[in-house]
Amino acid sequence: MERDGEQLSARPALETEGLRFLHVTVGSLLATYGWYIVFSCILLYVGFQKLSTRLRALRQRQLDRAAAAVGEYPVIT
Repeated sequence: MERDGEQLSARPALETEGLRFLHVTVGSLLATYGWYIVFSCILLYVGFQKLSTRLRALRQRQLDRAAAAVGEYPVIT
């Protein structure tokens, strides 16, 4: 703990004040909304995974249709 105090005292006063402000601000934000942030990130992740799966399936169906349409015509050589 003393090491942190020594490191802070070695820095300029303005930088130390800014770090303390950031620490207090982020700490209070996480204390107030921490679980909401965590659950929101989880929901966003699951939503992106579902969306990418659906888009991948849609793209694959389009490629299959295009391949089937090309395969219907006989090739004359």
